[in-house]
Amino acid sequence: MDFSKLTRAHIWIIGLVIAVILGAGFYFLGIAKTNDNLTQLRQRRDTADQTIAKRRDYEEDLRKAKQEVAEAERSFRVFTTTKMPKPAIDLRDQDPTAQVRAMMNLWQEPKRLYEMAQNFALNTDTVAVRTQFGVPAPPADPKLIPTTIIEIPLGTVTAYGDLKSILDYMRRWNRFGRVVVVDGLQLTGVSPLLTGTAQLTAYIFPVVNPGQEQQAPADTSGYGGYPGGYGGPPGYGGPPGYGGPPGGPGGAPNGP
Repeated sequence: MDFSKLTRAHIWIIGLVIAVILGAGFYFLGIAKTNDNLTQLRQRRDTADQTIAKRRDYEEDLRKAKQEVAEAERSFRVFTTTKMPKPAIDLRDQDPTAQVRAMMNLWQEPKRLYEMAQNFALNTDTVAVRTQFGVPAPPADPKLIPTTIIEIPLGTVTAYGDLKSILDYMRRWNRFGRVVVVDGLQLTGVSPLLTGTAQLTAYIFPVVNPGQEQQAPADTSGYGGYPGGYGGPPGYGGPPGYGGPPGGPGGAPNGP
């Protein structure tokens, strides 16, 4: 090619074309790529911000969960130290001797519960009280002791008085020496001479190993999954129950 014939105008045109080509190349290879990188980085930043925000929410949920667990554990420790039998019904050791010992500790509970409930029920001067307590017998086989919650029906208590006094008396069972639920309160009569009758059920939490509570037998009766009944004295084929309905052994009502 003969460059001698190029004029200044040709050179300007050629230079302009080269500049356009270089500019386009720089845009597509430089600015466009940078914009793509920026877009990807912004997306990563936004994703990270969302993840951090979720993490804060998760951390706050975790903090609240830990606080709730700590409060529940404190409440449970209060129950175990103030409202559980002593010695405890300890089912952690699977050795037969230890299991029998736990069973015999549970055997002491019917008489103890009956006497505790009678004394607590009648120790009031705000209402007249009539009790119909009867604590069924525990099982004769340690393997039948529930490993979650031992549910023990105590019977019924009846209070006579005005509405406020009866309700206060029923709430008073929160201070009983065992965990007790007052259920099915029925009110009859005309105020201020009312009669309030409720069912009482005591609950015992055995001491078990983590995961052991999953092995509890299915509940088939009101007393934690083993046959109930009012029992009998030791030596008559099973552990003793205590008390009973009116007219039964130890179960005559106490009234005003």
